[in-house]
Amino acid sequence: MNIQRDLDTLMGFELFVSGEEGVVPVYLEGHYNRLGAIENIRALGQTNEFVLAALIRTIVLDEDEEIREAALSTLCEVSGSNQMERLALILASADAHEAVLTTVLEQAVIFDSSLAKKIAERLVSHPDSLVSSYASRLLKD
Repeated sequence: MNIQRDLDTLMGFELFVSGEEGVVPVYLEGHYNRLGAIENIRALGQTNEFVLAALIRTIVLDEDEEIREAALSTLCEVSGSNQMERLALILASADAHEAVLTTVLEQAVIFDSSLAKKIAERLVSHPDSLVSSYASRLLKD
């Protein structure tokens, strides 16, 4: 596990590392490299400002909702910083994808019920029924 390479991957500084030919289609290599970098950070369980910056950047800028969702979950798990976790949840609550938004709500409930309710108020009218019904249930509790 090379954490610096993982951070460079998430920050967009390093070209993707190719594995064995034919194991993963070329068009998915970037996806799996970024997902692997996030999982390595989760497994390491330690964080610093560079790790947090890479995860925040990924939450906000990555084009793949699975990667954004994994980065958010990992940041909430390893951050050790209430302020950073709150920031990540608020930023991710503006995501367009329902999987990321449900993860935001789930993580917000664990983190701070008052923040979860504030986010739920913004998402109760979301066009995706899964997101809006989950937000509605949170507001009833």
